Amino acid sequence: HRPNLLVVQVGYTATARKGTADNEILQFLHAVDPDYTTQNVASGFGSGEALIERISDIEKNPKTGEPISGTIDQRLYIMEGEFSKILRTADRRGSILGDVIRLIYDGRQLANLTKSKKLISTEHCVSLFGGITPDELLDLFPTLAATSGTGNRYLWVWSNPDKYLPDGGDHINLANITKTMSTRIANSTQVYTRTPAAAEWWNTHYQTLRASEDVPQAVRSLTTRTTDQIQRIALIYAATEGADKVDIQHMEAGLAWTQHSVSTVAADPIKPRVDRL
Repeated sequence: HRPNLLVVQVGYTATARKGTADNEILQFLHAVDPDYTTQNVASGFGSGEALIERISDIEKNPKTGEPISGTIDQRLYIMEGEFSKILRTADRRGSILGDVIRLIYDGRQLANLTKSKKLISTEHCVSLFGGITPDELLDLFPTLAATSGTGNRYLWVWSNPDKYLPDGGDHINLANITKTMSTRIANSTQVYTRTPAAAEWWNTHYQTLRASEDVPQAVRSLTTRTTDQIQRIALIYAATEGADKVDIQHMEAGLAWTQHSVSTVAADPIKPRVDRL
């Protein structure tokens, strides 16, 4: 698995503060890697073709060998505060945006082959962070999309404040952590494996995670990639902690996030009431 996620923050506009969260994340990312936020963060893709073009392989002039299109760095972080735009675009007749997003999650080759253009993306690593209200999601997300493999590639995360800070809270000096994070990210280029303890944990939990007979079909259709999500989140935690391998605490963190996502979809009555997706 690659360390890329498609995360959608679900919450009511007035309380979830999704835009505020976007800004905080972007500021932190910019402090860690300003080149990345300048060149690899984008939004507003109006088609699947435009997305492929943004991260396409380098195409060279056959005579001179000079690059004429494409990009060397095919990493991309899509920040779409209005995730409803993506759903509306994907729902248009003839749109391939939904298909492209599925392939992005799976790490498969992207291609847009026409008479005038032949664009291919083979080394992409694309993540997405979007925000949407429950009402918008219910209105815009077709049943077909939920059951055909689109919905279960997203990590649905309910957002609700646990405290109110009218003055914005205390200022936090992030200088030390940003420097540390920059170093760790620069060094996290190896293939990660699990420690023996994490491997045992995974073998113990895998069958239980895969068995979902007691989960309603509507919930299953949006959460059947829980095992994928756990491994990706665990990988991100290991890399950002500077660990050499994925350990138990990273796997447990991944499990906790996916459990919250399942609760978001299932509207767990024990937790604050949310609309069932």
